[in-house]
Amino acid sequence: MSSSGSNATPLPAPSGTSSMTTTAMPTRGSNKLYDVPLLEENGNNFAFWKYRVKMVLKLRNLWPLINGTDKAPNTTSPDYTDWAYQDHEVHAQIALTLTDEPLNTVFHEKTSKEAHGTA
Repeated sequence: MSSSGSNATPLPAPSGTSSMTTTAMPTRGSNKLYDVPLLEENGNNFAFWKYRVKMVLKLRNLWPLINGTDKAPNTTSPDYTDWAYQDHEVHAQIALTLTDEPLNTVFHEKTSKEAHGTA
């Protein structure tokens, strides 16, 4: 068995598609943004929106950036680049589920944790 450097388990392609395989887990964040209904301008669906966003972030293993268990490392740390990438992913997931009015409240937040707390 040769080593390809990946720990991901290959999955068979769905029937009716090519015989190529896909990996079970990406090495760096998912490129999928889940279809979370937008937070309404008046915030009437806020509790449902926040719950859905939390579930998506947990699924993507990004919730620790919001709940504070994965704090930003020092900017000189080798881990900072990966942390910043994940923070941008979380920030995008939040921002892309907001209509203009709620987006205006998080527009200038620097971290995803700040954006989540403000939304």
